[in-house]
Amino acid sequence: MLDLGDHPNLVAIKGCRTIDEPFMMITEFLKFGDLLNFLRKCCDPANWTLDEQYHLRPINQVQIARQVAFGMEYVTTKKYFHGDLAARNILIGNCLCVKITDFGLTDDLYQTGITNLRSGERRPYKWYDPEAIEHQYCTVKTDIWSFGVLLWEIYTFGRATPYHGMTIQEVLRRLKDGYRLPCPSKCPSVM
Repeated sequence: MLDLGDHPNLVAIKGCRTIDEPFMMITEFLKFGDLLNFLRKCCDPANWTLDEQYHLRPINQVQIARQVAFGMEYVTTKKYFHGDLAARNILIGNCLCVKITDFGLTDDLYQTGITNLRSGERRPYKWYDPEAIEHQYCTVKTDIWSFGVLLWEIYTFGRATPYHGMTIQEVLRRLKDGYRLPCPSKCPSVM
């Protein structure tokens, strides 16, 4: 995260403790928490009276997606791969300010443009492209695929899990056969 530096759509580090345990990283606070739970709260009109931000309109969905795209474009220019781009790893602040977080799976793509997945390490495969699942390596294209799944999460308001009920093997087989997540019912065709 320090290598990435400052960007308005990446969560900022305010401080850290690295000398002795417990190790800690202090980041900026974003009032509405993660995007996944925020989207789910937006489905309940009772939350609209708690805060106007929960009354999410179509233009707001585009604004959220656009800010994530700006942040990820920046990550890419720094030659990094995020590795876990999903609604659960996007934070929401006041005025729908969007910040990408959870860079725990981030890797440097500077030398080769790819990163091999470490054996036995848990990965969010339902957000990965078929090549990453099959060949066990990731590129910037994997983050682009994940962004597409994130758009699906935004337009389903986080009410479903991608490829719900399918195993990783079934997802890979179906993707190779041309299957794609269905377009959410209220998603504009331009998205």
